[in-house]
Amino acid sequence: MRIGIVAAVLILYWPLLLVPALDGLPNDLSLRGHTFVASVDRWLLGAGGTITSPDPKAMIRKGFSARCRPSRTA
Repeated sequence: MRIGIVAAVLILYWPLLLVPALDGLPNDLSLRGHTFVASVDRWLLGAGGTITSPDPKAMIRKGFSARCRPSRTA
């Protein structure tokens, strides 16, 4: 049963990338966040649910800065 679920998720993931995004962004696999899967993530997690950085490689070189970490509220 679990193998079937895992196989279904893996097989259906790629076609989901080609479905139009929920928030009306144009589908473009070369741009981060312009897919149906990303729009579902934004819908479930909210706009602050993703880490944004102008240069993702800089995060690796410098380590995760305080700006990229989720804020902790008391």
